Amino acid sequence: MNQEIFGITPPKKLFVKLAIPSLVSMLFSSIYMMADGMFVGKVIGSKGLAAINLVFPIIMIVFAVSDMIAAGASVKIGIKLGEKNEEDASNIFSIALLLMLIINSIFMILSLVFAKDIIFILINLLC
Repeated sequence: MNQEIFGITPPKKLFVKLAIPSLVSMLFSSIYMMADGMFVGKVIGSKGLAAINLVFPIIMIVFAVSDMIAAGASVKIGIKLGEKNEEDASNIFSIALLLMLIINSIFMILSLVFAKDIIFILINLLC
């Protein structure tokens, strides 16, 4: 997107233009969750739905950490772009992306290493 659009577009029009992709993303995310719940409920049953609901907070924690990093980095990037310092903005973006990759990789490795323990806990909670 052209950076000059932020300086010349009226705020209301700019807000709508930037908010629509987020709204569409949230809509598809909600549809995915509903469809996932319907298929799991029909195919696996109530225990499958219970397992999804038990694991869902872990997934939300991973998303929340990534969103937190992205929100913080976007503020710093916006400040640097406002100062016409594109190189620093690019560096902040790269570091934030790398940080998210590292943290999510750690979550993934821990999930894989402790998969049997997580499954054991879920089975004991469901039965």
